[in-house]
Formats: sequence, C-alpha cells, structure tokens
Amino acid sequence: MNDYPDYDSMDEVLYRLGQVLYVSGRAAEALPQLSKLLEVYPTSPWANDARALMEQAAKAPPPTRQAAPPPPLPSPAPDTEPGTPPSPVPATPEGGP
Repeated sequence: MNDYPDYDSMDEVLYRLGQVLYVSGRAAEALPQLSKLLEVYPTSPWANDARALMEQAAKAPPPTRQAAPPPPLPSPAPDTEPGTPPSPVPATPEGGP
C-alpha cells in the first residue's frame, strides 16, 4: 500500500485486507484497516461492507493462543547418510559402570 499510494482501488485493497485479517482470526488488526477506508474513502462502494465487517470484528472474541509447534527433529550424525538408521548403542555389560 505504501508503494502505490495513488492506486485507483485502494479502498478495495483496504477492505480486502481487513476482510482477510478478520477471517484469519485477527479481528483487532482488521479494525484499523477498515477504519482507514471509512476515513479516507467515505463514499466508497466498499464503505457499507466495511461498516458491517467492523461491527462483526468488534464483537469477535480475542484470538486464542495456539500450541507451540513441535521441536525440530534431531539431525543425523555427521558420518551417516540420510535415511541410514543410527547404529545401535552398545549395551553396558553387567556389573559395568
């Protein structure tokens, strides 16, 4: 948006950005985009849709935290080829350390 401030359909860009943020569960981030649309383009054909989406976004529950991704898998030992199973760990003899 900053790269093309004179783009003819910036009102639609702002609406679509707000829409995508809302649908993605980021309603709080959608509100400023929709508000900017209404401030800068009050007579836009997208204005009524922006108002309706703002009402929905304002009522949206806050996002829930998602579980952290699983830790990465360990890398293979440097002396093995990918796909080669690791060599077994030798058993400690009875009475050993």
